[in-house]
Amino acid sequence: MANGATTVNQMEAEGQGTRSRVWTFAGPEYYTLAVIVSVGIATYIFLTGDAQSERLLTPALVATIMVANLVPAMALIVLIGSRVARARAMRSMAGGSGRLHVRLVALFSLIAAAPTLLVAIFASLLFQFGVDFWFSDRSRGMFENAASLAEGYYQENQREVGANTIAMAKDLGNFLGRARIDDPNFSNYYFQQVVVRNLNESALIEIGGDGVARTAAGVDPDNRAAENRLTPEMLKRLDAGEDVVVVRRSDRIEAATKLPGARRAYVYASRDFNVPGFQQSVRAGDGARRL
Repeated sequence: MANGATTVNQMEAEGQGTRSRVWTFAGPEYYTLAVIVSVGIATYIFLTGDAQSERLLTPALVATIMVANLVPAMALIVLIGSRVARARAMRSMAGGSGRLHVRLVALFSLIAAAPTLLVAIFASLLFQFGVDFWFSDRSRGMFENAASLAEGYYQENQREVGANTIAMAKDLGNFLGRARIDDPNFSNYYFQQVVVRNLNESALIEIGGDGVARTAAGVDPDNRAAENRLTPEMLKRLDAGEDVVVVRRSDRIEAATKLPGARRAYVYASRDFNVPGFQQSVRAGDGARRL
């Protein structure tokens, strides 16, 4: 019985010594962790260095960097899993080193890690190729052409609003030469002028002897005050001799011109961004300029 007890004690001591060696001798894990830290530091220095700050990384280089960072991390996970499996096998009833258990854990860890690594590489390549396309000369030229087209359309609308305002002022002046401004037919005629010329609002603004701007008539969906339409800057330019003043606002194009046959009367007109095709062109131009 004494010999049996001694044998059991020796086996327990050997098992404890083995488990102690399992957890204390973690050289591969430490080495792998050191590699992870070193690769991470090297990657940070490489990406933030002056050599890479002014140019994009190639897809192959990005994939290489990701593999270099992911492989040591996955290796560390496999090593830790193997060590945990070995420790559990030694604490089991069967005892032993648990090689089969460790091999199974390592095999399944590799099977799980390989698709993750492949997906990461594929995603990095896909993303990098996409970035290369959006910042390539071809795409840049395409966006510049879109910006030029949108800007040209915007300027064409400005010229059109200015020309329509001048033409409408002449027609209104001719009508008022034959009738009074309070004539009911003048309101219908004025409304038709605004609709036919594809404008959104218009107003006849008079400057009184006191210098205050007043709205004499108008097609006015927002009921703004006269001084908010015909600003002092626009009035100054018109009095200086300009035929028409066109102003680009954040939500509309405004134009003003003198009313023929009147001393200090002006025609104001505007076109907002709800006109078909106009708002889309402005958004396209803004998006192209941001890129």
